[in-house]
Amino acid sequence: MKTLLQVLCLKSLRQMMRSYDTQKAKADLFAGLSVAAVTFPSVMAFAMIAGLNPVYGLYSFSTAAIIATFVGTSYYMVVGPTNPISLVIGSSMAAVALAQPEQYLQAVLLLTLMVGIIQIILSVLKVGSLVHYICSPVVTGLMTGVAVIIAAGQLPKLVGIDIGTTRGLLPILYQTGTQLSHVNFIAVGIGLLSFAIIAAVRRSFPSLPDLLLAICASALLVSLLNLGGDIAVVGEFESSIPAFSIHRFDPQLVRALASHALSIAILGFIQVASIIDYMEKQTGQRSKPNAEFLGLGITNTVCSFFSSFVVGGSFSKTFANYQSGGKTRMSQLLAGLAVLFFLVSFSWVIERIPLASLAAVVMTVAYSMVDGEEIVRMFRTTRFDALVFSATLLMTVLTPRLDYAIYFGVALSFLLLLRSTSKVQYTHLEVDSDEDRVDQKPPEETEDEEHVVIDLSGTLHFNTADNLKEKLQVSFRPDTLFVLRVRGVEDVDVTVLEELSKFIQQVNQQGGRVIFSGVDEHFRQCLQNYGLVQQVGEDRLFMQDDELLSSTKKAVEKAEEEADNLSSEG
Repeated sequence: MKTLLQVLCLKSLRQMMRSYDTQKAKADLFAGLSVAAVTFPSVMAFAMIAGLNPVYGLYSFSTAAIIATFVGTSYYMVVGPTNPISLVIGSSMAAVALAQPEQYLQAVLLLTLMVGIIQIILSVLKVGSLVHYICSPVVTGLMTGVAVIIAAGQLPKLVGIDIGTTRGLLPILYQTGTQLSHVNFIAVGIGLLSFAIIAAVRRSFPSLPDLLLAICASALLVSLLNLGGDIAVVGEFESSIPAFSIHRFDPQLVRALASHALSIAILGFIQVASIIDYMEKQTGQRSKPNAEFLGLGITNTVCSFFSSFVVGGSFSKTFANYQSGGKTRMSQLLAGLAVLFFLVSFSWVIERIPLASLAAVVMTVAYSMVDGEEIVRMFRTTRFDALVFSATLLMTVLTPRLDYAIYFGVALSFLLLLRSTSKVQYTHLEVDSDEDRVDQKPPEETEDEEHVVIDLSGTLHFNTADNLKEKLQVSFRPDTLFVLRVRGVEDVDVTVLEELSKFIQQVNQQGGRVIFSGVDEHFRQCLQNYGLVQQVGEDRLFMQDDELLSSTKKAVEKAEEEADNLSSEG
């Protein structure tokens, strides 16, 4: 709740503006215009992916950039429509049965509102921070699969074929293949020209906005040759700033969109977390992820009232902002205002942009989403990471709904997290008090000794209980004293205490004893509450002190003394 109040009070913005000066303003102006040039063609293409008129991409970016300037925290991150989120929106709408086509936009805006509200709730509850535990192979597999679907989805527009609202990789490829006889070669030519311009600019003039030049050149060609009637273009639209509108709530539609909204909210958090981690390494600026998540939720909520669909952190726009020398979030504000100015003043250019050219832009951006080096690295490093990546990729490209793929990736990550933390840190030690020496020792080398020292460390929770039980059984021998060193144990729960209790009972019944060393007050209280202090005896509990291993040495001396007593009694 404190974070929410800080964001609403614009604390981060006020701190940023205290040191704002002319030099930063000049840098932000140049960066803002550069971001606008990169943004303009891509956000129109993303709107197409979401199933909307391209102009809604411009609405979404300009609105989001302005709002995020006030509620964000990162100086460099730029929000706006993104490839993956746009694809999930289109997939979500295809899965929802709408009675009339004109309801599509209203449903998308309602979905945007729901995503924003969910993101705010998750941020306030600090649940959003859990996305940091989603592993890299899952994210890479998801993004690669999304890139493949996006590129395939633009193939019909590139060749001038209309396949309606077909979704999914295999259905799109099948429908396109069945209509190859209807290929519009003018559209193909425009698309290939766009690819050629992008490639030439990137090779010879990398500082220029390649995507913007490609669509401007194609729009100019359409105007000069009067090709508007031969190929699909953006067409006429109302050239004005996004207008405020109130949502029409349909309880049945809200229920139908709920699962999709949650998956998009999670995807938005994943994108933001990835960008924050990357930019911290590049700039050294420490961001507050939960505050950034909250700002994104507020941005989406506001956007839904201004004809804008769901936005997220954009890696390409953020990197362009950083590379262009942006100093503060004011560069994002200027980028949003620049796009808004172009939208209002140059609508006649936008109307003539061919969809084939936008398809080429989308496919180019989709290609940039595939991190080939990371994929090769995963396959070379471990077979396990390669399997995780492959499973997520296949799930993404083959599932009928992308929200299923997102949930699969999240569930897989948490299963992997539980797997990685399910093995207890367990070591046999050899303690030589005379020479003041401690060495690790394999369990099989302790078979003939009267006492065994076992070092436990880390967090001992329910997911480690089975592994701990297995290791204790490997170490167990009758008529043996066991010293359990617990100085490195950070926390313990009742499931692990139950396994320790069973082990102590087994040792006692077989003529041995269990001694604890390195015990702190918290661990002792846990033992006391569960009844283990009474089970082992107060005199077999050695508390930790400032001198490392001193309590373990005392415990070993106690074990040797008791071993002698047991031998004499035998």
